[in-house]
Parts: sequence; structure tokens; C-alpha cells
Amino acid sequence: MQTSLSALLSIRKQHTLIFIRNFVSYKTMEDIKQKVGQQIREARKAKGLTQKELGEKLGVGESAVNKYETGKVNPSVDTLHKIAIVLGAALDISLKLK
Repeated sequence: MQTSLSALLSIRKQHTLIFIRNFVSYKTMEDIKQKVGQQIREARKAKGLTQKELGEKLGVGESAVNKYETGKVNPSVDTLHKIAIVLGAALDISLKLK
């Protein structure tokens, strides 16, 4: 059974938290993309979804999900929000000053 995005928005479950923390501690943008991709992959696997299944729920192809997870493409904040909703995860983006 496929759940609509609006139904997912109304469901409040605590699952995997996606944290993007301490941007300043990363050396390059590539490091950030790799870390975000790793967190997406871990959350997807925790939900038992394939890249293809996640892509279908997001309205993108399997290759797009693969690119997010490998850090080849930097997903927008909107896309990260959609990923969090589909995976039933909380999205926590932190910017911390030194």
C-alpha cells in the first residue's frame, strides 16, 4: 500500500533522525555532501526501502537517489525535507558559529 505525501505529513513517528551538524568542521563541500548522503542511505536502509522505492515515493528516479547517497548531487533543502517525510524522519539542520 502506498501512502500519500499528505498522509505522511500527518503521521508523527519517531524514527531515524537525520542530522546535518557542525558544517564548519567539514573541510569541503564534498565532505558535507558525502556525510548527508551517508545519512540518507542509513535512514533509507533502516526503513527497509531500496533506492528505487525511495525514488518512486519522492517522484525521482533511482539514479537521483543514488546520486544523493553518493554525494554526487547536493539535494536541496526542499528535497531533504521530502526525504525526511517519506522516511518518517526528523530533519535537523544546524548552523553553529565558532
